[in-house]
Amino acid sequence: MVLLTAAACGRTPFGIGADEGAGGFGLDGPGGDGPVDDDGPGGQAPGGQGPGGQGPGGSGEGGGAEICVIDADCDDGDFCTTDVCNQGSCEFFSKDSDDDGFVDVVCDGGTDCNDLNPNTNPAAPEICTDADDNDCNGVADCNDPACDFAPVCGCTPDPNGENCTNGIDDDCDTTVDCN
Repeated sequence: MVLLTAAACGRTPFGIGADEGAGGFGLDGPGGDGPVDDDGPGGQAPGGQGPGGQGPGGSGEGGGAEICVIDADCDDGDFCTTDVCNQGSCEFFSKDSDDDGFVDVVCDGGTDCNDLNPNTNPAAPEICTDADDNDCNGVADCNDPACDFAPVCGCTPDPNGENCTNGIDDDCDTTVDCN
């Protein structure tokens, strides 16, 4: 049991915890973001960012690229990004909660007026009966020009069909006259 305990107290592979020497490969706090520093306190581990990691690429201030193990390690605090840990490096993408290819309108450059519904975005057709602004143009249903000729919005098909000379969509097919 003593041998097992002694082995368990040795150097951790990532330098997390109370290792004997500063400047290891750590996730947070002293220990830095560089390779393991095996030459004792004050060593020069390349890229290290802890108290002993002042080698090339290291600042001692923790200003290097963020090292991660899970997505939660990458939280940049920005509501408008999806934060991902990809092979130890943090990546930040514009948030698209409904995966329709459009960013939420509350974010810079966003055009999706309902980022919780993949059927509502600037490329979606307006559905004239659901009370939603499906195409994100600021108006819904019968107030949307796309619904001008929809029967539910007041277009009543002429029982005689289309009159090709009067400039009116008589049969409510969204085309005027016989085009």
